[in-house]
Amino acid sequence: EELTRAKAKVVGQKKIARQDLGSYAMAAALDELYGLGYDRSDKDDARYESVNLDDIRRITKKYLSEEKFVISVVQPGK
Repeated sequence: EELTRAKAKVVGQKKIARQDLGSYAMAAALDELYGLGYDRSDKDDARYESVNLDDIRRITKKYLSEEKFVISVVQPGK
């Protein structure tokens, strides 16, 4: 349920952003410049919708494992 809400929020925000023609044109131009294709943002919704819990678990294990964490301590200067 949480994953479904998260995907809906991301897709909704992307659709709202695409309503502004200037932003849409800029995104298409940059995507084309970077070699991603001018229509990449149009295909994003399907990619977001295709994410499932197994994908989340796999990526979480890969990048958020206990062996790969870092602890940082920040103290005021003396």
